[in-house]
Amino acid sequence: MSLFTRLPIYAPGVLPVIAETDIDYLSSYEVSAYEHWVFDTANADSLIGAVNKKLLIAQSTPPVYSANYISMTNYPVGKGLLTDLDDSATPSDTMFAVVRDTSTKGLQGIFGSLGTSAEGGGGVIFNLQDAARTAFAYHHGVSTSTSTPADVPAIAGQWRFVACSRAFAAGNNVLRILVGGGNGNELANTGTYLKAPTGRKLGLGSPYFPASGVSTFQVDYAEFGVFKRALTLADLKAVYARSKVRMAQRGIVI
Repeated sequence: MSLFTRLPIYAPGVLPVIAETDIDYLSSYEVSAYEHWVFDTANADSLIGAVNKKLLIAQSTPPVYSANYISMTNYPVGKGLLTDLDDSATPSDTMFAVVRDTSTKGLQGIFGSLGTSAEGGGGVIFNLQDAARTAFAYHHGVSTSTSTPADVPAIAGQWRFVACSRAFAAGNNVLRILVGGGNGNELANTGTYLKAPTGRKLGLGSPYFPASGVSTFQVDYAEFGVFKRALTLADLKAVYARSKVRMAQRGIVI
């Protein structure tokens, strides 16, 4: 017995085009991620992940909750939200977030384990004092991977998707960064990654970034996710496409 029905409709040479905004994905979160937090409630339940129910732990001051995002002031150091994942000397992982900032000065840590040069670690930083508001993934001992100019809107207060993928092994490190739906950037080198000290977790915001490099201002986060594998640039673009739909459904344009 056939489960399909053939309709008597024929349109030669015409293929349907479905707008991305008309696509409603079966899941509202990244089901293959280790964890994915979509900040869509105005209370602490928003810190419970959608995949494995992992909790983001506030280092000190809890975030401020809004309907579709949370806000943190990441100065001084130690005001981030921590996952339960330790940094590794040979990480194979991916982090992504949807972020909004309003400052035009200083450097701002977005996620990761980045500390001082003596402490090590790595993560993504926004350089808010340059015209392009460049995003770059900095990891002690490994060269920096910088977003391409076309990837970064030079507008304060605009929501941005940013993702960083790390595939580090002895003498072979691949670092990828994507901001928005641009081309992204991939860098490979032979440096040795200086991981964060034992006990330091991967986190959202600027949990360990040195206070001297952070200005005082509010940063908003609409979502945050971690994969326990290094995604390719094509994978990162697919996550961005799904994030764009998720955010649009919540009134956030990225």
